Amino acid sequence: MRVVLVVQKLAGLRGGAERLVVDLAAELGRRDHDVTVVSFEPVTAEAGYPTDGVTMVNLFPAWARRAAALLGRRPATKVDDRGAIDAREHAVSTRGNRWPIAQLKWHLTHGWFARRLRRWLRRHRVDVVVGFLPPAISAVAVAGSSMGPCRPRLIASTHNVPFEDFGDTPRWDQNPVARRTNLWALGAVDAVTVLQPEFVAQLPAAAQRAAVVLPNPVQRLAPPTGVPREQLIIGVGRLTEVKRYDVLVDAFALVADELPDWRVEIYGAGPERNALAARISAVGLDGRVHLAGTTEAIADVYDRARLLVHPARYEGFGLSVAEAIMHGVLVVASASCTGVNRLVVDGATGVLVDDGVDPASSYAEAIRRLVNSSPSEPARAVAAEELGNRLSPSRYFALWEDVLSG
Repeated sequence: MRVVLVVQKLAGLRGGAERLVVDLAAELGRRDHDVTVVSFEPVTAEAGYPTDGVTMVNLFPAWARRAAALLGRRPATKVDDRGAIDAREHAVSTRGNRWPIAQLKWHLTHGWFARRLRRWLRRHRVDVVVGFLPPAISAVAVAGSSMGPCRPRLIASTHNVPFEDFGDTPRWDQNPVARRTNLWALGAVDAVTVLQPEFVAQLPAAAQRAAVVLPNPVQRLAPPTGVPREQLIIGVGRLTEVKRYDVLVDAFALVADELPDWRVEIYGAGPERNALAARISAVGLDGRVHLAGTTEAIADVYDRARLLVHPARYEGFGLSVAEAIMHGVLVVASASCTGVNRLVVDGATGVLVDDGVDPASSYAEAIRRLVNSSPSEPARAVAAEELGNRLSPSRYFALWEDVLSG
């Protein structure tokens, strides 16, 4: 098949969705499909992940990229949630927005993306087009729906809790036209992939009929190194409010005196870094809790650590949690966190906590439990093997081929 994978931005980004786009493109190429990755971004920097052997096309015009560079513009970044969401399909707020202005803004940004994509698709014979994340999903739906009965198969690939990406939340563009179009797009494509079975019910009714559950692949990132494990607790993920690494800091503060030889390293970057640094100082843990930034050697980190504490409020799929389990790291996470509670086997690969009332105390107690009485190695190994088999890359890519072929 001739397959086009569409994502709005890749330059310098190292999120889970961006990684899967690049990995999927490479694997489909190895399976003899003709694959092109299409983006629409005002920069010419390299993608955050290696794209060797992958055909890349940036539809943002060269003259506009030069203008953006002269103006010093940078690609917009996603904003994580700032509160509760309204789960109703039609709950797209329009208060405070003037529709003509909103329409104009949409056409100058998202509409431009869709028009450029439609023009490109008409010049190339394509069998399937996949949009990853809301901006690209909308561009694919808008472009494809105007191509007539001979249009390619259109697929929307979601990578988060649908309520968070398509509900009335500030995660993506606040423009009401963009929100409405994003929601419409889910029902305008031929298939919608979701990460968890429970996410299907969060889609519009038209999209539910075309939904396919397709969890992320999981595997060990590198062979065992034989390095002895340290008395180390880690957090791995973007430093945003939804990840709640402040809970990890507060929980460790409650057990720090009991565990004088233990320390915490939090890997990731994001807007909450300064607030976390201030919190670490406030609880007197400057020498024992370290904001380690990003690393290319996260596999080595997993092999050194004993515990991963992941206090996220929600996840589409807890990739760092799954990777940690595959590396033999015990995990502490919330029992109510979608995208994580299906990965952790309570009592075997970690502890799922009820953190509704006092999260720091709940996580502190779980840390005590695992430090003092870890699950047996055989039980951990069996649970990790079952997870790896259920979410193996070979199974994942085979499922993708089924989705692409319809």
